[in-house]
Amino acid sequence: MMLIAVVQILMRNFISTGFVWAGGFVKTCVLWTAMLGAMLACKYDKHIKIDILVRYLRGPNKRIIDGIIDIFAGSVCLLAAWFSLKFVLGEYGSGGHAFAHVPVWFSASMIPLAFFIMGGRYMTSALLNFLNKKTPL
Repeated sequence: MMLIAVVQILMRNFISTGFVWAGGFVKTCVLWTAMLGAMLACKYDKHIKIDILVRYLRGPNKRIIDGIIDIFAGSVCLLAAWFSLKFVLGEYGSGGHAFAHVPVWFSASMIPLAFFIMGGRYMTSALLNFLNKKTPL
């Protein structure tokens, strides 16, 4: 991804041309990398969160608050998965191309998939918090 972006910049600056498909390819790579990174951050609980209240709680109160936060985060992720799936289906119907012969719907398909996986992880974590079980990685 970085190599193509740098080559594209150099080609445009020095020989006034570039790859027609490079912009769409780099955008798709950035999107997929961001969504994979979000899923990994979610899996290892390294995402950005406001946890000032939870830091000072212990025992069952902490588990309950963690469970409520996970339900909220999971609901937001599942809602985002639903609307991004509608977007992908709309793009499937339009037949546009992101780069080369790769359709836009395929490039964007990572969005609902990643949000669905993250939403499932949060809902599972909430359930385990309420059942007083350890959250698996």
